[in-house]
Amino acid sequence: MLRFAIGRIAMAIPTLIMVGVTVFILVRIIPGDPASLMLGDVGDAAALAALRERLGLDRSLPEQFVIWAGLLLQGDMGTSIATGQPVLQTIISRFLISLQVVVPAVILSTLVAVPMGMLAAWRQNKTSDIALVTSATLLMSIPTFWMGMLMLLLFGLKLGWLPIVGYVSFSESVRGAALYLVLPIFTLFLHEVGVILRMARASTLEVLGLDYITHARAKGLPESTR
Repeated sequence: MLRFAIGRIAMAIPTLIMVGVTVFILVRIIPGDPASLMLGDVGDAAALAALRERLGLDRSLPEQFVIWAGLLLQGDMGTSIATGQPVLQTIISRFLISLQVVVPAVILSTLVAVPMGMLAAWRQNKTSDIALVTSATLLMSIPTFWMGMLMLLLFGLKLGWLPIVGYVSFSESVRGAALYLVLPIFTLFLHEVGVILRMARASTLEVLGLDYITHARAKGLPESTR
């Protein structure tokens, strides 16, 4: 297992290098000077030259790539031009917020969709199966951003039950954080229910078609036991 994991990591290294080189080149192709953007209109030529030297923009592209890759390997992703904060810190803070939405949505959708998918497989081609598969397909077909906007219009603007803009951390207010997370979690929950239900149904049908299930049926084993 360890050898397999090491092999997979080794295979990913060339891909990561290619992605890094591609991203670096694409960023350099974009018109504009990051130093001029950071200084704005107040910067003079001397300040611009000093900033370019501090950022390493006065060096050749291969040298810039080596510096960038070295800092990246150390966990230093630089400083955001827009906010002035470290990029890694910004990513972590945003990731923690996304985690509060994704984890509950996936857990809830799994608890709901797996039994429904198994039921649909058991009742294959029956009315309940067709209804569940149709509902799952519909939920998968609706883009999550559009579904989210519909939820905002209904529960936020129309009914006024939930807030539509902003975020409150659990450290500030548990109730406030829960209210702000309800709509994002519910929107992602609906989409994931459709995805997981179809996956659970397909997996269950695959298992029901295996030889040992057919053998059990031939021996007259009750459906509930199988």
